[in-house]
Amino acid sequence: MRLYTLQSPAFLSPMVFNQLRRGPIETEVSSDGTVQLCDETFRFDGDSLPAGTAIRAWLARDFTCASLEDIRRDQEAVRQADEQRRQARCAQLDRARAEAEAFNATLQLPVRWDTGIKHVLSGLSAHSWGDGHNAATVVHILLLEPLHDSRLHRAPNTFLCSAYAARDGKQWLDHKQERWQDGAGKDFAPRVTCKACLTIAARYKHE
Repeated sequence: MRLYTLQSPAFLSPMVFNQLRRGPIETEVSSDGTVQLCDETFRFDGDSLPAGTAIRAWLARDFTCASLEDIRRDQEAVRQADEQRRQARCAQLDRARAEAEAFNATLQLPVRWDTGIKHVLSGLSAHSWGDGHNAATVVHILLLEPLHDSRLHRAPNTFLCSAYAARDGKQWLDHKQERWQDGAGKDFAPRVTCKACLTIAARYKHE
């Protein structure tokens, strides 16, 4: 967007400053090439716009204006760029869902299970997302039923990698279940990433 500087008259009414502090003024370039703002006559300082051009004027370091056509063109370019980023992000989230569902389907446990995380207090602070995560958080297999197999014993609502609920860490939220969202905002179980859980789950892969 091209900006143009306006030269104010030698004696300027405070009304102009007050009006521009409330927001930009939309007008058009007069037939004599000047710009009228609050009944004050401004002239272009250097490059100018043709008479009849619709403009928006505001106060920055100087009195500045731009054509409404340029402003709207720039706004549309920003809108399109935002939409492209949104679509790319949605596609990324949809891929994450597809990959998680495909991978988790390969985990063959003899009991019902879900995905969960161990909450960390730093992930609940005012400077975090408030969901109990931090950079080291991994996704665990959360058992929904008791699992007893040889020397492996797990109670419901514990992680596969933890022999005792106490080792699941302090659960600062009222649930362990973990859900992410796809591009449409729908919840899904994320891919299991805990190496210890995956190592134990591998025992059942060929059964």
